[in-house]
Amino acid sequence: MHPSSKLTTKEAAAYLRLQPGTLEAWRCRGCGPKFQKIGGRRVLYDSSDLLEFARDCTVLTADTCPGLAKTTMPSSTGRGFESK
Repeated sequence: MHPSSKLTTKEAAAYLRLQPGTLEAWRCRGCGPKFQKIGGRRVLYDSSDLLEFARDCTVLTADTCPGLAKTTMPSSTGRGFESK
């Protein structure tokens, strides 16, 4: 996909592996990826905005970002572990 290609809602949904209705609902709620409204009705998504949106949705875990790992020690209550 060309970095600045324009996609319809259906194409953008396929790119993000979502249903088109999900993007439509997000637009109504004012969330989701950036979009352009052309002529009052036609909605287009820039592929670079979709890529940026997907990157912003990346969740870091202790496996991928060791700085997030918490040191744990046995709880003083004897009911498991608690963060240090």
